[in-house]
Amino acid sequence: MAQALAVSDLRAWLGAHGYNVFLTPDRPSGWWVTMRNATTGTHPPIEARAASRADALALAARLFVNHRLQELDAAIRDAGLTPPPWSTDDQVQRLASLLGFAHAHGLS
Repeated sequence: MAQALAVSDLRAWLGAHGYNVFLTPDRPSGWWVTMRNATTGTHPPIEARAASRADALALAARLFVNHRLQELDAAIRDAGLTPPPWSTDDQVQRLASLLGFAHAHGLS
């Protein structure tokens, strides 16, 4: 993400995709980020550690975009389709493009 997100914005954004995000202080310093798929309990959570809360928020956004891109790409390919070509280097725009393509073909 190009700009920092507030934790409420990050939670709302991930929630729209069916994910929850948790930030936990790590003693004596740092923060843990945990993201879980809210719809299934079968997938392991995505976890990472960052030096500061701001870094944790940025890391969560980057990790989520990369994870969701892989998830959508796999769903599209599993359906026998070819994902659309990338027309941008912006990962968030790529996510929006793949999500639109997946929805247009009845995939999540």
